[in-house]
Amino acid sequence: MPSSATILLSACQRLQTDSFQLAGDDDPPTASYTTSRDTIAPVDWVAIRMLASLSFTNELWTVSILSFSNTPYWSLCYEVWYYIIFAVVVYTTGVRRLLLLFTCTMIAGIKILLLAPVWWMGVLLHRSGRMARLLAYGGGWPAAIASILGIFAMHEFGVQAALSNVLRNAIGEHLHTQLFLSKFFMSDMILGLLVMTHFGAVRAICNSRVDVVPMAFDRAIRAMAGYTFTLYLLHQPLFLFWGAMIRGNPQGTLFYGTTIFLLVASVILIGELTEKRRELFRGPAERLFSRVRLVFA
Repeated sequence: MPSSATILLSACQRLQTDSFQLAGDDDPPTASYTTSRDTIAPVDWVAIRMLASLSFTNELWTVSILSFSNTPYWSLCYEVWYYIIFAVVVYTTGVRRLLLLFTCTMIAGIKILLLAPVWWMGVLLHRSGRMARLLAYGGGWPAAIASILGIFAMHEFGVQAALSNVLRNAIGEHLHTQLFLSKFFMSDMILGLLVMTHFGAVRAICNSRVDVVPMAFDRAIRAMAGYTFTLYLLHQPLFLFWGAMIRGNPQGTLFYGTTIFLLVASVILIGELTEKRRELFRGPAERLFSRVRLVFA
């Protein structure tokens, strides 16, 4: 799948010294942008940025390649590898499974693997009936409240920065920087457990009390959920696009409100043509992968 992995890994040293390296200190990362003109997105190395983004190889090992203005795209480049590894674990056995797991982990690299447990928490939440049974016996509300307090406490007491500093002292400044957002993996484990607990608790509450969420809200929530992937994937480019098109005062309420309105309208339109019509793409994709499976069977 990663058609540009060899190219990216061989160019790793050069990429890290150019504007590809996004990792910074404990504050949110910022890219090293071009200095020829005022811009909010890197415009150099266009072909490699596009190739890396299309093959989800932006975050292999210590490479961090910003997908132009779409900063949140980094997480998809982690998640794709989690799906690949999941497929290997579930659908292969024996020596083939071990060889494929070794190959996938060697391609993905340490950054992606460090946050893999957080993704598997979601799998556990979805698949495990034991957690649902534990929370079903009156534990929903206490768990929901405790998880919210835990998340609040993490932010209030600076747990992320504190644990990141512990890691920096243990592995050194250079490697800490190269880990990019994975340098927060220790606090992300805690946050992931809290979020998993909260989702499980709310599910237990809703299952025990049908009237907790009125039917009208249920339909609205399900309808809005159908646009969440489009919203996540495109919110930043769309926000920057409409902000540039409006050319108003960024500090003004009208400018901000208009930009958000156009962003939401764009997400709904794009989502209707893509996410809401994913069944149209499912059939061709399944036929394609069936042919691939026959070739490698």
